[in-house]
Amino acid sequence: MTTIGFGDMTPSISGDEADEKSLYMLVCTVYILVGLAFTSTIIELVRRQYAESWRKMQELRAQIQAQLKLADTLKKLSETAEKNNVDIGINIADDLEELKNNLNKFKNSKLGDQFGDVDIQQLDW
Repeated sequence: MTTIGFGDMTPSISGDEADEKSLYMLVCTVYILVGLAFTSTIIELVRRQYAESWRKMQELRAQIQAQLKLADTLKKLSETAEKNNVDIGINIADDLEELKNNLNKFKNSKLGDQFGDVDIQQLDW
């Protein structure tokens, strides 16, 4: 077995004072089991928190990707309307520029590290 930090005292049941040693062995076993349970509980709590954070980050990433696709579609719609001399009554360019600025602010924040593959400068709105 192990000495678990008590020096030369070991949990064995042979020899003199068998009742005292068997009680000591029981206490050591309970001590080890409680320590393992405590350690595994902490590890499980950290794992759950990490999984929740990862899920939220993936949802946020999907929302940003959807906004980028929407912005690209609006840009194409605006260009098509401009070619055909159609006035759609809104200024999409200002909205797209505001979206680009907001994405840039988010990317520069501490949460924006996960979005390294999204290049804000290549968006030519």
